[in-house]
Amino acid sequence: MIEFLVYSTIVVVVGVVSVEFILNIYEGKAKSTAYFEVQENARLAMERIIQEIHGAQNINLGSSSFDVNLAVTPGAKLSLQMKDVSLNPTEFDVVSGVLRIKQGTSGPYELTNNQVQITNLTFRNFTSPNGRSRNIGVELVIEYVNPENLPQWEASISLKTAVELRDK
Repeated sequence: MIEFLVYSTIVVVVGVVSVEFILNIYEGKAKSTAYFEVQENARLAMERIIQEIHGAQNINLGSSSFDVNLAVTPGAKLSLQMKDVSLNPTEFDVVSGVLRIKQGTSGPYELTNNQVQITNLTFRNFTSPNGRSRNIGVELVIEYVNPENLPQWEASISLKTAVELRDK
């Protein structure tokens, strides 16, 4: 009888430890998946924004929204004048948490997927008063979509940079 109790206790302990180990693996995989998705979307979005600003000929100041969060301000956007007239204007906006680009008459095209949402996209006009240096500051915050608010699926990333228009 004592042997049976010892063996049963050992089996229960091993079972509990095994279940805990499997749950930790699941939570780690979920966290890793969420962070990967956020980082990949942030990287691709920021690269595209930088590429278009670098290639822009000018900033459409009257059509652009500076110092406002595009994710919460309907109709807010960054509007760029490109050298290629078929790409005019090139505009970035956020609709329902999705970053979009529109170039000329084509688009808008989504730059982020439905697994993440843009919670902050703010552009700042850092152009010098004499206009010799035309710079745009970019603040971007992307979060993983987590409707159940489970801690293992929480992930976000915040990026900031300033980009100079190179095409003068």
